[in-house]
Amino acid sequence: FERQRFWIEPSSASAQVLQSQAIATLTSKKSDIADWFYVPCWKYALSPVRDKSTTTSKSSIYLIFQDEIGLGNQLVNKLIQEGHIAIAIKAGEAFTQISDRSYIINPSQPEHYDLMLTTLHQLNQTPDLIVHLWSVTSENESAKERDAIAKTQELGFYSLLYLTQSLARQGITDSLQMQVISSNMQSVNGEETLQPEKATLLGTCKVIPQEYPNIHCQSIDITVPKCGSWQADKLVDCLWQEITSPIAESIVAYRSNRRQIQTYEPMRFKSPTIDTSRFKERGVYLITGGLGGIGLVIAAYLAKTFQARLVLVGRSTFPKREDWNHWLNAHEAENSVSQKIRKLQAIESFGAEILVANADIADFELMTEVISQAKNRFGVINGVIHTAGVAGGGIIQQKNALEADKVIAPKLYGTIVLDKVLQNMPLDFFAVYSSMTSIVGGFGQVDYCAANAFLDAFAHHKLTQPSPFTVSINWGAWQEVGMAAQTEIPLYLKEARQEDLKQGILSLEGIEAFNRILSNNFPQVLVSPQDLGISLKPADQGAITETSQITDKVPQITRTLHPRPAQLNSTYVAPSNETEKAIANIWQQILGIEKVGIYDNFFELGGDSLQGAQVIARLNQEFNTKIAAYNLYVAPTVSSISEIICPVQEESDDSEKAPSRGDLRRERKMQRKRER
Repeated sequence: FERQRFWIEPSSASAQVLQSQAIATLTSKKSDIADWFYVPCWKYALSPVRDKSTTTSKSSIYLIFQDEIGLGNQLVNKLIQEGHIAIAIKAGEAFTQISDRSYIINPSQPEHYDLMLTTLHQLNQTPDLIVHLWSVTSENESAKERDAIAKTQELGFYSLLYLTQSLARQGITDSLQMQVISSNMQSVNGEETLQPEKATLLGTCKVIPQEYPNIHCQSIDITVPKCGSWQADKLVDCLWQEITSPIAESIVAYRSNRRQIQTYEPMRFKSPTIDTSRFKERGVYLITGGLGGIGLVIAAYLAKTFQARLVLVGRSTFPKREDWNHWLNAHEAENSVSQKIRKLQAIESFGAEILVANADIADFELMTEVISQAKNRFGVINGVIHTAGVAGGGIIQQKNALEADKVIAPKLYGTIVLDKVLQNMPLDFFAVYSSMTSIVGGFGQVDYCAANAFLDAFAHHKLTQPSPFTVSINWGAWQEVGMAAQTEIPLYLKEARQEDLKQGILSLEGIEAFNRILSNNFPQVLVSPQDLGISLKPADQGAITETSQITDKVPQITRTLHPRPAQLNSTYVAPSNETEKAIANIWQQILGIEKVGIYDNFFELGGDSLQGAQVIARLNQEFNTKIAAYNLYVAPTVSSISEIICPVQEESDDSEKAPSRGDLRRERKMQRKRER
């Protein structure tokens, strides 16, 4: 009756076993496909809590990218009233410094971001916090024309890309808070008039913290109230609370001035019945990416089950139907085109009819011609399955607009073109194949994450329109086909990938999941064979964890060391201190090279971006630092990267250490505090 608690603590070995079993359960593949499905939803959340111990005494520098309707201007005024420095940035054509605290830059010109930040540094005004409102607009309608969509990308995705690159080039490594405010991007209550083309900015919000550990990002979506109303004043107060508080949640939305955060709920999807299936016997289905791995799997299923008539669209040239036999006779069986021809012949043997069309799906005129051919041959199109896409790759610091657009265009412009050319077609469904990458981001995947985030927003947008049923499916990795299985990767990572793919989706399982999704009415569905919580780890920890896991999986592959390459632009110079020795040793293990000199270029030694990610993960672990991946591109030698890890402090004439940029910023803040 004394209510004393007597608890027998498990031994450390027992605890480790239990922990391992729990992790194995969460990461293992669920046996029942019905348990693989999740849907996004929103829930009310408390307002962020300001730290009064710091906000009342600390003066910070805010960089405000002002919107066209005046929210940014109101935030600037409130910040100034509170004793902060607020620097206003407006979008325009030519770079203009209006004053020390007001600038105009061209969003599409990367050098303008450099010029702005360089000027701010010279004025001792390097920002502590950034609030980006260029995606807050007065328009409520989704952009229809390509030029308007491209402008939205300049103000959103590309602006954030160029800004982040410029921050890194300026050597800003102190902790930085970046909050991106948009309007009508998220479907929270289902009643918004959405602008899905803005959603690409989520790619930057999710991937920036994974590649730049010092930058913390948050997306805040709003609906714009009437100017001058009490609702507008209340919204400014809500945003003020957000930008003057530490970031707690990465995805936030305000509707009727109520704060909500995004979450995902499990949903059991049962097998479809004849009544709930959207497929028809002898139905006509257009599959983009139709000659890719997943496209051919779907085509084979539709042919075998429904004797469907199929329109398979691919960008690469492909032999005409009458030339197939000639091609097979003239090429080896291992030829990729030959293999596809045989698969198409097998599909035809099930009773299907096939129309293969070569076209860039982002080209309106070409796709108009494809639809015309399909109508002439089959009369109608019953459904669309949009699987086309280009794999992303490459860190933000090395990314340019041309490379990013190659990844974004098939999903962004391709989807919009399909929607336009089929607007008068009585479709039963329009399914777009998205990816889990749009949910969790991914190191080196900023453009691919952005492209798929648009697909998700597009499906929600169509739900509010008089349109056919549209669904975006966030697929996890497929084992046998798809980008995760077929993308070329270095030999040293193949074994690790094969191990990961064992938990992936088999082709037959993917077809079963697709059927179940189409028999329901949700606009967005996540498909995760493992517990989703494992994937939804904090964004800023994702890349570090992922690269550490890669490093753990491949040490046995890198034990065999090879001689240092002879054809290098540097002569061998041995490490001269403990830091250089530790760095060189990590490089040697990961690159498989016997000796690495302090002036040898990492990429000349044969290193690639994935090995670079491993190097950064190992360096951060070894030296307990948080250097970003881009540093390896800025400082690609042992000598230069060691100076970033352990900066050399030069002595001044009075034998005192020269202050670093961080020291100068802290002194500046203390000075402003004393002046107050």
